[in-house]
Amino acid sequence: TASYCGFTRQYEGLEALYRRYRDRGLVVLGFPSNDFGQQEPGSNQQIAEFCANTFGVQFPMFAKSSVRGPEANPLFKQLAERTGTTPKWNFYKYLISRDGRTVLAYNSLTGPESKTLLRDLERPGGRLLRQGGMDASYVDLGDVQHLEFDYLHATRYRGATSGGATSTSSTG
Repeated sequence: TASYCGFTRQYEGLEALYRRYRDRGLVVLGFPSNDFGQQEPGSNQQIAEFCANTFGVQFPMFAKSSVRGPEANPLFKQLAERTGTTPKWNFYKYLISRDGRTVLAYNSLTGPESKTLLRDLERPGGRLLRQGGMDASYVDLGDVQHLEFDYLHATRYRGATSGGATSTSSTG
């Protein structure tokens, strides 16, 4: 995600998606990154305040990190390995099934309200939410914690470092 991107308004849609499906197990995780066009220059505190005050973001946001290349955080390295694709721009999305066996990728043009994304979320045969919900439990979160990732919610900000950060509708 990024605060100064043409797709920044997708925060609204991601928050709406989170509110609509969280009781069914969907977790939306946001990963601010300055990888694309230097569109996320702010500190973790500034990002947290922007997301909360401008878009009412309540889904978990992590410390700013890299989401592609050799410096990518561990989760995005795993997602790239699983899908064969890396984020091409801000607000790239991954949809991960609860068991971690299904990982789908969506480019930045695919908004959170996209019929394609919503269909995949509830598609017959896959029904990602109806097969016990979704989480990122297959990811070794121990790696994430060692990099001192931190939630960015302004009300819970604890001074995260810019080291790296983790999805379930993951957006980078």
